[in-house]
Amino acid sequence: MPVYQREYYKNGKKPWFYCFRYRKQKYTMSGFMTKAEAILAEQRVQKTVILDNKPNTPSVTLSFKELLPAYFRNRETTNALGTVEREKRLIHSFLEEIGAKQTQRVSIADILGHIQQRKKAGISNRTINLEINLLRCAFKYAIDVGASTHNPAKEVKKLKVVKKQVVIPQHDGFLCLISTAGEARHGKQLVVWIWFRVYTSVRPKESFFVEWKDVDFENNLIHIVPKPGNQLKDSQCRHIIMVPALRKLLLDWRQEWLETFKGTEKPHDWVFFHPLQPHKQAFGFRRAFTKAREKAGIPNLTSHGLRHYSLSHGVMSGVSKDVLRRQAGHTSTLMIEQTYGHLYQPYQTQEMSKFSFFHPKNGSKSEENDGQLIGNSQPQITSGSPVGAPKEIIGFKSEEENITQVVDNQTEKRVEAGGLEPPTR
Repeated sequence: MPVYQREYYKNGKKPWFYCFRYRKQKYTMSGFMTKAEAILAEQRVQKTVILDNKPNTPSVTLSFKELLPAYFRNRETTNALGTVEREKRLIHSFLEEIGAKQTQRVSIADILGHIQQRKKAGISNRTINLEINLLRCAFKYAIDVGASTHNPAKEVKKLKVVKKQVVIPQHDGFLCLISTAGEARHGKQLVVWIWFRVYTSVRPKESFFVEWKDVDFENNLIHIVPKPGNQLKDSQCRHIIMVPALRKLLLDWRQEWLETFKGTEKPHDWVFFHPLQPHKQAFGFRRAFTKAREKAGIPNLTSHGLRHYSLSHGVMSGVSKDVLRRQAGHTSTLMIEQTYGHLYQPYQTQEMSKFSFFHPKNGSKSEENDGQLIGNSQPQITSGSPVGAPKEIIGFKSEEENITQVVDNQTEKRVEAGGLEPPTR
């Protein structure tokens, strides 16, 4: 075993080291306290170099901070610009701690220490998990370009996240929001935008990139297509069904829109424009929307919450989840089922009123049908039946009745075998 000890090291030094050659290249490292530690380190390197056929040392020496510019340029080719900008903000805290450290030297302990610091700062587990996922992608890119040979973030487990149910407003609360929004300075456009979001289930940013040429009044369709500045989350076009109520709203708003730019050359074709600067595209009605929701008594409703509100009512209205998936721009119905499908308590209560242990479709028969056990039907209630279940249900017998039945059966057999007279009752 090519593990050696340097006897001339004084006390307090780490005398053990390993040294071996593979394909005319020498691999050596010192600084181990015990022989067993040196052997384990050597075995890990041999597995990486010989069995996995991977380099043990990086071909490029870069600090983690120097790696990031090229990494983000690569991310921009495969992800939306908004996602890349969010990742740049997330990585900032990690750079402050070990940004100057060589990428190859970043260890699992460094990442765990970063997580502890973030938790002490009161950062939520969900945000920390986003940072862990970002580090995994960054180190994967480092391996591809030869700046590292391992991915320490891949060995770090994500934190548990308790999902909180999004509170969507009741019907009265939403109508109050519409009323308070109409009282704003530019309430006409704000009201149309809220109804547009609710009827289409589009994301906030997608709504501001809709042009009049995307609204097909003849076929009652709204086309959501990628555009510069909004490449869409899935980079796929979709066609949203325009319901009659939304069609009327948009036709009325179209007349208002034309009156705004009457007598001048139209500066753009955006459906929603900046309230104070009409020649510019709108990118949000934050102040007006915030004031309207606070005045309506629903301060927890966010702009993205309108998407939850829309899809939740679609589920409660009985609309096919596949149709809702296409409207929302999801690749599967899991997002509808797990994230956006919020149900009102009255709706859940109404659905649970259909629940029954003895529904005709499950094969059970109540006392009202015949009142007697027919043939060799199986008991519908066992010892684990719900508390309070009626004992008169077919097939249910108490323990005393079961014992009596066994005794009667044994007596009948003795009568048949020995000629005993049956007992009188």
